[in-house]
Amino acid sequence: GGQAYVDLERGWAAARAADLEEADRSFERAVKEQPELAAGWGALIRVRAQRGRTPEARATLERARSAGLPRTTLRVYEALIAALEGDARSAHRALADVPAAALSSDPALADVVRVTREVLAKLR
Repeated sequence: GGQAYVDLERGWAAARAADLEEADRSFERAVKEQPELAAGWGALIRVRAQRGRTPEARATLERARSAGLPRTTLRVYEALIAALEGDARSAHRALADVPAAALSSDPALADVVRVTREVLAKLR
């Protein structure tokens, strides 16, 4: 389990350095090591979305669902991917399922929601 957190930290360091390919590899290793690591799944989905690999991000979301990613986290990433795919209706529906309290207690999820709303604003 400890190696998963090392890989997660490496992934975040790579992402901060704009090395999204290395971030992707590190996050992938983290979730393979510890499939229940929600932060790893979220980071992997997000970096794939940032790289413009929306179909791969969606496939990763489905893997995360199978691994037991919590519902609120799933809905946040479903909204992001739907927005990136141009499906505003599905994105809004997913966002409506996200409790405000979850966002106030999780800055990473709140940031994904912010990005999703920015994408949705451009779709109008």
